[in-house]
Amino acid sequence: MNKHLLLSLLFCLGSFSTFAQTQLWFNGAVKAHPADFTYPKGISGDYNNLPIFNLAIGADTRLKKSLWYFNYALSYNYVESRLNMGTGFILTDLGLVKTNENAYYVESINLIGVKAGFSPLYRINRKGRSISLPFGVQGYIPIFSKGFTQIGDTRLGMRSIYTGDDFKYAVFYGIYFRPTYQFKLTENQRSPWSFGVYTEGDLLILNEGATNPKWTAGGGLEVRYRLK
Repeated sequence: MNKHLLLSLLFCLGSFSTFAQTQLWFNGAVKAHPADFTYPKGISGDYNNLPIFNLAIGADTRLKKSLWYFNYALSYNYVESRLNMGTGFILTDLGLVKTNENAYYVESINLIGVKAGFSPLYRINRKGRSISLPFGVQGYIPIFSKGFTQIGDTRLGMRSIYTGDDFKYAVFYGIYFRPTYQFKLTENQRSPWSFGVYTEGDLLILNEGATNPKWTAGGGLEVRYRLK
């Protein structure tokens, strides 16, 4: 990269972070797990879906002196489904195995994605309480996906799921809406720390799936730190 271009970019970023009001935040949530969310390949049945666990880290930057903030974040979802395959013959790495115990097929996937959007911020009073309404777009790709077969209490070896041609079956994109109530736990209004309680709704489209769109919703807690 050209030296002068790099210096100009660093100057712009430094000026932006100096004059813009920015909040860093980290949150965690539990969400509903819709049917066929990970679109299992090769093994069909009535899956028992565990709740989706979500973690995100991001920042909100105020647009000049308006009520609007630009939101951007890195988001992580852990998704797991379990299928009771009953008794009989099951396919393992060793071939067909006969069992008199319940056999479970478990599919787990770790999704990493990005979010970007906007939110108006409404002040409730002067005690550090406010309501924000973030909304925007998001996308997810699988960075690590494993599944295993379990017979009774015995778990067989893990295997990769969304690799090769199957990678496309775990790619999601869509929109989100996250109403958030923010507050401070201290009477010191100059403290850069604040906390939040929020609900979130997601409309996600699977790149190649059986039924679209996928709807999921949930709620969680967050911690915020104001840079300026």
